[in-house]
Amino acid sequence: MIEEGTIGAHARSLGAASLPLSARFLLALQTFTSVGVE
Repeated sequence: MIEEGTIGAHARSLGAASLPLSARFLLALQTFTSVGVE
């Protein structure tokens, strides 16, 4: 279990910075479920 304040002071800013990058460069999960699966 992760407790508040135990993973580092910059975790929130790093997480917030990663959201736009993942939205732009990572494949969406819907891509895998809609292609080739019947």
